[in-house]
Amino acid sequence: MVQIEILSGPESGQILNLGVGTHTLGRAATNSHVLEVESVSGRHLQLTVGAAGEVRFRDLGSTNGTWSGGLQVADGEWFPGSELKLGKCILRLLSDGAAAEAGAGAAEDSDIHRRAREAAMSSKRKGGPVQMMLGVVLVLAAGGGAWWTFGRGSHAEPNASNLVSADGEGASNSSRTLDAIDGYGSFEDAEVWTLSKGAKLREGHLQSDSGNNSARLSRDFALTDGALQLQAEVSGAHVFPLISWGHGAEGSAVIGTWEGGDLAAGMVSLSLPTDATWFQLALRLEGQGSLRNLSVVAASGTPSKFSSPLGKIDVAGANLLLSNSAGPLLVVRGQNGSWTSAADGLIFTPNGVGSLVFTASGDLLAAGSFLILADGGPVGLAPGVVVDSSPGILFGGGAQRLLLRLDQPSSIRYEAGGAMLTTSETMHLRWDLAAAMTQAARLAQSIHRAERDGNDRELLVSAAELLRDFPLDELKVQDALLRSREALERGRAHLAVLQVQASGAVFVGAGSLMKNLAVAARTLAENYSGTAIEPQATALAADLEIGANQAAEGRRQSAGQYRERLQGALSRAYPVLAAWLQEAN
Repeated sequence: MVQIEILSGPESGQILNLGVGTHTLGRAATNSHVLEVESVSGRHLQLTVGAAGEVRFRDLGSTNGTWSGGLQVADGEWFPGSELKLGKCILRLLSDGAAAEAGAGAAEDSDIHRRAREAAMSSKRKGGPVQMMLGVVLVLAAGGGAWWTFGRGSHAEPNASNLVSADGEGASNSSRTLDAIDGYGSFEDAEVWTLSKGAKLREGHLQSDSGNNSARLSRDFALTDGALQLQAEVSGAHVFPLISWGHGAEGSAVIGTWEGGDLAAGMVSLSLPTDATWFQLALRLEGQGSLRNLSVVAASGTPSKFSSPLGKIDVAGANLLLSNSAGPLLVVRGQNGSWTSAADGLIFTPNGVGSLVFTASGDLLAAGSFLILADGGPVGLAPGVVVDSSPGILFGGGAQRLLLRLDQPSSIRYEAGGAMLTTSETMHLRWDLAAAMTQAARLAQSIHRAERDGNDRELLVSAAELLRDFPLDELKVQDALLRSREALERGRAHLAVLQVQASGAVFVGAGSLMKNLAVAARTLAENYSGTAIEPQATALAADLEIGANQAAEGRRQSAGQYRERLQGALSRAYPVLAAWLQEAN
């Protein structure tokens, strides 16, 4: 156990008791210890206490920094008896046995500071030089140690007039106001923003050249409430805020990301998961334009709550988080739509054209795969994958399985580790797959029955439906693939026989045989509709039909020529008989 004394601020004189482990200090309520000082960042300092009582500190990317002996420090060991300054808040690490002394003197020190402030203020009201001087002496006496420690390095440390303040007091030289991101929405500090190639900061503006660009704030922040309100002055471009969150210390893995509406349309409100300990902000910019004066303010509000057999569900607009006791299972980032409860899952209803990105993790991936439904069987999610006209997505496996079905097929592609789609039709996210499993079993039976009856057409239709829409059972999927491949091999063999027979019929000019082969080729094309066999069989049938017509026309021409020769011979030998035959014709 170590003890830290607060030397300034509203909690001056208090003692913080820290056990072995990691602790965070800052303004946000999610910290281990809250410091209600405006110049302290939401998550300002991390302290790690070792088993032997050693203490290490690390600045968490605070706005006004962490200072020791007049120098700004990022991390290191904090030695007993020394002080750290967080904005206007001064902390001292007490040595062993100093806690009692500090506690006894806390009230006296606090009283000295109080009387010093009162004396200084009364001197302004009365205008008395004696009182003024007394106030100065008391202030110097009460704060002399701190002045010696910090004042001699004031050329490197920001003075009080430059510290960020919510009400503007002591901030006359700065236009920045305190919000959830400590005023970085003024876009004056280029070092804290990571920009894509087409984005840049210029004179307090974030500019986007064209196309799609992004800007990410490198500092995380905490929330005292469950929601954010964001607004900015936007010109030209469309700007969408992306809020990521996580647990534990800064730098730990991002759990999920949610997206807010277009800042160009006005203020955006976004409720966020309440069990997160830190958040990050990024901006997605579409088109050419700029924004300035971005404000991010904590607000009241929580996501809508649903329950499922897989775990709890948080929903905010088009955004969704499904998690269990071990962590997140499915994160959906989206806009222009909302999720509502259904008997077997959830329904997404777009507002115009909804855009969503699905990311699966944790137990859901451990239980199975992340598959995009497609013709010929599901496709695994991987960089570069694009599936046109997909009916949905399959997540997980076994008891932990989800099926996303689209009312109208859509293009689904890989994006940043997830599956991205846009739709103007409703979608169903189902965790009750009893009906789907029944349909898969029915199709499997149909495949076996068609094979037994020699009906390759029905076999291929049933297999295609199972592989595209209901690939829920790996054994049934493999069986459908095997039997459909065998059916295709039979079809290709039949086509090869027809091609050989067609060649012979054309060679000898057998018109009637070509006509019969053309009918067989048309039947083969119908039985293998939607496969590579269909266009080949259709082309063969067309060629045979042309050949049969040409053969028939050749026979008619030959017969006419024979009659003409015969009639000429008869005319010369038997003129009367020839005349009679001509009249008869």
